Amino acid sequence: MSLKTLITAWLDKPALLGLCSGAGLAIAAIGYRGATLSLSGGSAGLRAATTLSFVTLLQLVVLGACLVWRERRTLIDVLSSLRGAISVGLASAVTSALWFTAIAMENAAHVRALGQIELVFAFLSSWLIFKERTRPWEFAGIATMVGGLVLVILGA
Repeated sequence: MSLKTLITAWLDKPALLGLCSGAGLAIAAIGYRGATLSLSGGSAGLRAATTLSFVTLLQLVVLGACLVWRERRTLIDVLSSLRGAISVGLASAVTSALWFTAIAMENAAHVRALGQIELVFAFLSSWLIFKERTRPWEFAGIATMVGGLVLVILGA
């Protein structure tokens, strides 16, 4: 890959949207930790659950308003498939509660960094279960990420 191709790829709209999404997620994680720490009293789990409840309510209101304003048909489709989505929603609520509790107890950057281990599992699943072809640079990327996780865990 040439340097020009690499730079062009980073400036491509999907790449920029991904980078902006990642930056937004990082800012949100720091904000969630700040909100959780600003609450007085109660355990880390209770403060995390309170913060998560407000965040979820805010997301529901904003997304609901956007759907009513711009995508009413999508809103109707979502509401019509609500029964089938309940199990996914419950699983998502549990994982969000665990993320928020972890962020309430530890630096958000450390929690998010350690959370990247899910990429290793996704990589291994695609390689071992679905028999997808893997290039050497993909192995190198996973090894680099795992090395970074080890450094985070060791406190380096």
